[in-house]
Amino acid sequence: MEALVFISILICAIFPCASLPWMNTTITDQVQADIKYRLKISHPGIIVLYTNVQSQSMLMNYTLLCEELRTITLEALANDKTMVDVSLKEEIIQCGNKSSEIKTRNNSVSDEFSYYHYGSITLRMSGKRLGRTYITFNLYNSSSTDKILVGKQKFPLIVLRKEEPASEIFKYMMYIVMVIVNFGFGCKTDLQVVKETYRKPVAPAIGIGCQLLLMPMIGYGIAKLVTPGDPYIALGIFIVSCCPGGGQSNIFSYLLGGDISLSVSLTAVSMMLSFGTMPLWLFTLGQEISTSAETEMPYLEVVTTLLILLIPLLIGVFIQYKLTRIHKFMLKILLPITIVAVILLLVTGLYSNWYIFEMFNAKIFLPASILPLSGNIIAGLISLVAMMPWTRVKTISIETGLQNTGIAILVIMFAFPQPEGLIAVVVPIATSIMTQLPLISVTIPYLIYTRCYRKRDKPASAKEEVVKNNSK
Repeated sequence: MEALVFISILICAIFPCASLPWMNTTITDQVQADIKYRLKISHPGIIVLYTNVQSQSMLMNYTLLCEELRTITLEALANDKTMVDVSLKEEIIQCGNKSSEIKTRNNSVSDEFSYYHYGSITLRMSGKRLGRTYITFNLYNSSSTDKILVGKQKFPLIVLRKEEPASEIFKYMMYIVMVIVNFGFGCKTDLQVVKETYRKPVAPAIGIGCQLLLMPMIGYGIAKLVTPGDPYIALGIFIVSCCPGGGQSNIFSYLLGGDISLSVSLTAVSMMLSFGTMPLWLFTLGQEISTSAETEMPYLEVVTTLLILLIPLLIGVFIQYKLTRIHKFMLKILLPITIVAVILLLVTGLYSNWYIFEMFNAKIFLPASILPLSGNIIAGLISLVAMMPWTRVKTISIETGLQNTGIAILVIMFAFPQPEGLIAVVVPIATSIMTQLPLISVTIPYLIYTRCYRKRDKPASAKEEVVKNNSK
């Protein structure tokens, strides 16, 4: 029966079923019923609602078949009432017409049904939150003193968000900002510093291993243990865990007295390697999570998005070493361009995606908090066991826990369809907030302490730190 239902949904998705009244998704369960009933509702398979449309009405034609004269009550309800609000008064159906009239119209009617009733209902619905559920039509025997369920039919329903011009502008602004940031990072990355840092590879190896191997496994564990009933949130948290370190880790490493040269080197190398490791993780462990979320992993879209981000990074590195005049000019204009682009991104983002902040709850903030903190703690412990200097322990811990959530947002927004993408994208935003709050809460007291109780050394450049660390 389930295979036939799937085939009928597929046919209805391709051909308009309104013109084929008997070819529709029909699931009939006989519950405590001595008499057979069958409800057939003509509808094109999947019902689509929008959260940013106040209310939607849908006219549905139906045919009720029954063995003998009966009065039946028809009701409609959503399987997940927190997702969809359904309004339909109880429809009283008198199944009393002779089915021989139907047989002359359609030969598919079985001889076991003697009576029928044609009718139509107007279903009023409103989408409350994004996701997938079912609308179920229940049949109750009104002739009995007790309300007995005698049959039901259900349709798959998807709650989406209707695309608006501001949403499209935000998507492409996000792309532009990430391209500018990656280009600027390429222009500013000193490959000589990276090369010198990796001459003593123990600390860089620990940092890269924690960032690109440990974090995805932590993310997978959180997805399976902390969010087992929320597959879209699990998908979002796993994608975040596969991302490289963010550029903000360099700032926090500096403020907290870490190894700046190591931080810059880890960020640069992890970002380049992640364009290979991220698709690998998504194609392996991510496949299981995407299956539980009832969506396919969009491999081609993920790789395309990552390549678009990798190209400006490589162009920036090339300009720095081959086109020195252009490099100096780009360094002058990158900061003002980035500031303007970020401001436009924030304005369009807040205007078009305010629904994201309305979706924040404990189920999202819990995994979003556990992921970075787990990375900080476990990477710090591994560095201590490896007998790293305290400055490098801090750097590796910060670099591991602070993910480049911008990449995760971009991959989810452009690679995944609705509603999965719109739900999953909430997670990297929440993770970005919950990553920086603990770091800020530690940084402020640390800066106050260093200013009041001990004299801070003059900050060294990355090259000076490399020389100092390699001399040890």
